[in-house]
Amino acid sequence: MDHYYENIKELNSESKTILSIVQKKGPLSKKELTILTGYKLTTLNRFMKKLLQIKLVEEVGTNDSTGGRPSSVYDINKKDFYVIGVDISRLYTKICLSNLKIDIIECIDFKMDNKSTPEKVISNIIDIICQFEKKYKNKTILGVGIGTVGPINRDKGIILNPKNFPCEGWYNIDIVDIIKEKTFLPVILDNGSNLAALSEYYFGSGREFDNIAYFNCGVGIRTGVIISDKIIRTINDNEDSFAHMVIDVDGKICSCGAKGCIESICSIVSIVDSFKDKVKKGSKTLIDKPLDDIDFTDICWAAENSDETASNVILHAAEVMGTGISNFIKILNLDYIIMNGPLVNNSILFYNKVVSTAMDNYYKLYKNPIYFNRGGKFNQNSIALGGCVNIIKFLFRKG
Repeated sequence: MDHYYENIKELNSESKTILSIVQKKGPLSKKELTILTGYKLTTLNRFMKKLLQIKLVEEVGTNDSTGGRPSSVYDINKKDFYVIGVDISRLYTKICLSNLKIDIIECIDFKMDNKSTPEKVISNIIDIICQFEKKYKNKTILGVGIGTVGPINRDKGIILNPKNFPCEGWYNIDIVDIIKEKTFLPVILDNGSNLAALSEYYFGSGREFDNIAYFNCGVGIRTGVIISDKIIRTINDNEDSFAHMVIDVDGKICSCGAKGCIESICSIVSIVDSFKDKVKKGSKTLIDKPLDDIDFTDICWAAENSDETASNVILHAAEVMGTGISNFIKILNLDYIIMNGPLVNNSILFYNKVVSTAMDNYYKLYKNPIYFNRGGKFNQNSIALGGCVNIIKFLFRKG
């Protein structure tokens, strides 16, 4: 692996430009590449020579010809080079192996619970990476991209102090250096929602749009935004800035200390608390369980089955979420919204109400079309595959 990493590092910026374009848009002919890069054919040939020598780019066939000799087309080598993406969330950790076109080769996941210490989780991740290396020993694994719940120190590769993890001890975890030391692979870290947006933007349902946002609705509300090919980063690289947008100045106190944040109404925890509070005050429900045993999936089920108490709680949360998203769209000039996560996946009622509320509010002032998508192309694999995209971008970066 070190041999190939050094080969990639030694590539000049022009070769890396070609490599990035072929990876995202291939297969392409040399004529198409001259148009996309602006290089003359002789220049293109010179810079492509090294890429073909180290087998990162390969000839994959010929294009359809309307006359004359068919032209060769080139693509990234999908057969011999793999990358690994890791998604560390509050509910599970997932490790995906993909080729350089982000086609999944294999994914392995495990649940996060009150025994999921940093040491245990990182040890499991390293073991799975080693399993992949052993199983696919005739392939070259180029690196690892990790996405996790923030806040993080991205530059130093440290998970700082994520909220609501099921196990204590997740504080200043030097995860990048630990995994580098054990695997001898390049490793980089970013917020999970940024990576989910990244995978969908380049290879998923958002690839035809300029400005997209990704919302993961679960225990918390995590947001990633890409505007004109750039990730929009918030203060301290937090991914919950949208979640702590105040939408009700007289609302209940949020975990952050402010009143009326979106997360204090729209997260799974808040929905469950609100539902239980209404039942305690006498509201009826179809759910035949002790109150303490009711979880958000029960509430989603009840709402889908015309339980008025559950429906009202879900619809109120969705209306607040939709209003917040509408504000977000107006501020950032977004044209595509992906919603994912346990709440969205378990409640079509929630998703539909969010969309209708956001659309109604937005179109009162603006006419530009806005599109929503439930789950994106990659759904529950979006963060891990975003880790794959991110390590490829890191390896192929210029300079």
